[in-house]
Amino acid sequence: MHISFIKFPFLNPFVRPQSAEGGLVPVNNCDFKKQIVQIELRQYLLDIANQLASENRHSEAAGAYQQFLTHYSTYEYAEQVELMLGILYSRYLNRPELAVKHLRAAEEKLTDPNQLKMCRDELARLQK
Repeated sequence: MHISFIKFPFLNPFVRPQSAEGGLVPVNNCDFKKQIVQIELRQYLLDIANQLASENRHSEAAGAYQQFLTHYSTYEYAEQVELMLGILYSRYLNRPELAVKHLRAAEEKLTDPNQLKMCRDELARLQK
């Protein structure tokens, strides 16, 4: 299973929400650069984890996904990372306790019906 994550090819040098007058609220250049660096680092770490998983380097991929969650636990698609970790721990690394932990975390937040079914099926398989 490969999970695609959103990349940010273009960032507007303004922040939302709009000001009281309806215009965009500009940020200073330093804040904008920090924001770009954080997004690039976040995406880079996900790219590394995805690449490791696609190369069947399961232990290293799990470590990279775990590191990602440590630093970016509030990422808007963190539940997909939790799902991926649960699958890795369950199917490839023989760590059922960790698999259940991550799959339950994913189950709480997943909205995609196919991913939710996969998550629940894996949890059911582990609990037999």
